[in-house]
Amino acid sequence: MLRLTLCALLPLLARGQTAKTECPCASVASQLPQEPAGCLSASCDSPLSKLKGVAAVGGCVSTTYGSDTCGAWDQSMPECQGASPPSYCAQRWCYVDPTVCRLSELRYEKSSYFPTLSPRLFYSYATCGGDHAAFASFETLKAASNEHQLTVVLPSIAYFPYHYKLDQPGGEPLTSSAPYELSHYRDDSVPWEGVLVDYFAKLAASSYTGLGSPKWVLTWTSASSRAQHTSSWTAAVNDVALGIADIGCSLFWMTAERLGMASFTANLLSDQFYLFVPKPKVDTSLITKIKQPFMPFTFGVWLAVLLIILATGALQVWLTMRLWWDDWAAKVNWPGYVNPGIDESTGEENVTPNPELSRCKRFGLILSRLGEGWYTAYMSVVTGGPEMDENHRAATRLLNIGNGLFILLFLSAYTANLAAFIIKKDMVSSWADIDAATADGAKICVHTVLAPRMRALHPDADFKARFMDVASDLSDGLTVDGCDAFIMEIRAIKNPSIDKVRCDLGFVLTGTAVAELDVALPARPEVANLLTYWMKTLAAENGTTYSGMQEKIYEEPACPLLGGASAVGDLDPMNLSNFAAPLLLLAIFMGLAIATRLLRRAASHAIGKVAPGTPEAADNKQS
Repeated sequence: MLRLTLCALLPLLARGQTAKTECPCASVASQLPQEPAGCLSASCDSPLSKLKGVAAVGGCVSTTYGSDTCGAWDQSMPECQGASPPSYCAQRWCYVDPTVCRLSELRYEKSSYFPTLSPRLFYSYATCGGDHAAFASFETLKAASNEHQLTVVLPSIAYFPYHYKLDQPGGEPLTSSAPYELSHYRDDSVPWEGVLVDYFAKLAASSYTGLGSPKWVLTWTSASSRAQHTSSWTAAVNDVALGIADIGCSLFWMTAERLGMASFTANLLSDQFYLFVPKPKVDTSLITKIKQPFMPFTFGVWLAVLLIILATGALQVWLTMRLWWDDWAAKVNWPGYVNPGIDESTGEENVTPNPELSRCKRFGLILSRLGEGWYTAYMSVVTGGPEMDENHRAATRLLNIGNGLFILLFLSAYTANLAAFIIKKDMVSSWADIDAATADGAKICVHTVLAPRMRALHPDADFKARFMDVASDLSDGLTVDGCDAFIMEIRAIKNPSIDKVRCDLGFVLTGTAVAELDVALPARPEVANLLTYWMKTLAAENGTTYSGMQEKIYEEPACPLLGGASAVGDLDPMNLSNFAAPLLLLAIFMGLAIATRLLRRAASHAIGKVAPGTPEAADNKQS
């Protein structure tokens, strides 16, 4: 990028940028070291002293640097020419006379540049309306970046895929730390691997304008810190707090305890924690199969259909009474009705009314006739149309029109939904949230770090606090500790080995996130700011972020994260189990029909009333 010379910038910078009168800019150009060409020299601890040859980086910084007037003088410096220059580059300042500014309330400071000059130079951002804090912060970062080497501790050698060591060169990632504590973890000659290690390598490989590039050594956490803390991660934070290490390299949750121990960088990411419960199972019970044909409609709809059948049947009986009354009254010997025909006792036309019957018998006859009407109405629904008769009058035909329209709409709606409900896989639901699991007395595994917060939120829940960092932790929690559910961050579930345990044991996530923890790196205060600056600069320069690198290594879940029937299940062919309800109902009514026939036959034999020529009479002759 083109380096502008200060000579070209001065007309622009000086315009309307006068220092305050109580602390005016000083003329120091004659004191600054110069190159023969009239440019600021890179010698004598000037701002260019760490650059080998100013001409090599392009441009010329005038010896009027910081002299006489306010300006954004550092914009002409090489360290301010990158794609993402430090914020102090745009701030206005100038060199000032300390004896004059001493009487002023404006801030001014001794410059660390040109320390061999006498008298020493002083500068002020305040007199030019600039922000001194931006420059001071960058100077702090610069001092931290000049440290020869930073010590970076990692809490585990078996935290795949984030940081780990191989069991042997070219071998497999370690899955347990304890057996390899001395042979691998405390042996710095065994290289570290993992996505976090790769991210640190990218940070070290990048250049940062005005600052040194990171130089660090990756090593193990001290035995003393590990002895004080059950969590290896908290032990690493303790090493940083004690000055044993400069940075902790892992995914550290920023808990209250850890924030009280050390400073942290900006967030790498945020972990969302979910409740995982046993996957709902398909309900294959006979009761469920029987209920399926009735599921397209609610109980209220079925009740309404039943009432419509009863009302329609009763109306049909009433409206068609003229067509059936005489035959039916004679058949049942209705009280007061004169049966047509010859009176056998007199040989003349019968004129004798039928005798009176008790109220119960009369009610029974009426109910029997209504039953025939209800049967006819029911059959009109299941067969798709009402019974038609040319002798029906207007009232009956109007009833049939309304009944026919109802049957059309009812059957259309029923058949349209029936197939879906018959094929549908009913799931035995699991717990929807922590409260539901608590109500059933479920034991819930939760990470030791998160357990205090979860107990505060759900004091009645049965939480089992344990480490939940690797696949074996999850497996032991569910199989050894007997947890019925567990809480884990979604990031961990994306680890193939942990996800395999989840799938093998049949667990799915439910509801919304139950907790959230920010993830960052512990570091000494000045190093934390520097590391954050490196991270932000790397992201701005080429878009490299840790979260982006992490996402690239994840695979699709081995089994669905959410519970429920699979989409493929909707296309499963129907089998006999789907017809359990109609087959059972058919068998019941076939049995009732046979039983009714046998009972009628037995009753006929008992009273000796078997009509000649009937099958029952033939059976009697054979017997």
